[in-house]
Amino acid sequence: MTEVGSPSHAPSKLIYAIPPSLADESPKEKLEEFWEWINKGVLKRTPLGKRHPRYNAKYETLDKPHDLGFMVEDKKSWFYELATSPVWLWDEHIDVDFYYLRNKIKQFPELEQRNVTTVDTFFSAKVREGVECMSKFISLLADRLSFFEFKPREPPGIYPIPVTIMKYIPQLVNGGDCEMFTIKYAECLIEERDVRYWVIHGRMQIFRDWLTCYLWCHAKCKIEQTYKSDDDEDMDF
Repeated sequence: MTEVGSPSHAPSKLIYAIPPSLADESPKEKLEEFWEWINKGVLKRTPLGKRHPRYNAKYETLDKPHDLGFMVEDKKSWFYELATSPVWLWDEHIDVDFYYLRNKIKQFPELEQRNVTTVDTFFSAKVREGVECMSKFISLLADRLSFFEFKPREPPGIYPIPVTIMKYIPQLVNGGDCEMFTIKYAECLIEERDVRYWVIHGRMQIFRDWLTCYLWCHAKCKIEQTYKSDDDEDMDF
């Protein structure tokens, strides 16, 4: 596996914001560096629930905001809560991950050939900007042409939507990892992996370690300008 931020691999669009494959592991030395950083200044006791500062004031606000493509984050607690089971994830955690999943699909031909993608609020906002005026225009045009007088609307479907029922789906042991289950379930579908083997409770902390470490390294390399980034400005929708 190519190490995050390796000078010998400097793509114009970032591929390693999340692991290229669900089976990949974060380099051990990077994980050690990450946990040394994440544990520095952490408070011993904090209120239950999300969005509470997990660090004393000296460490809570980052010296330099971390660019995560979808957003810029300046609070260290954002990374702590993503990495810590069973703390609930924020909406922004899910958006950032699905943003980079979509980016990863576009970067790797073997994934793009499967004709799958993910949707985040950034993507939805971009699409909405482009189709809102078009949707109004099409409705007006259809009305002016009396389209529905000559072609009545189809009756509502009477057949049930086909649903594949899977046996032995892994179950949550706690309620705090449900969002990570959702993220990894999506990755399994994208990579055509067996959900029953990969998305199990025993892997949740490992997945959180890997994901947070990759995102932290990704943002850190942007700050250090280890490689060029245009992952949020020139993304081809």
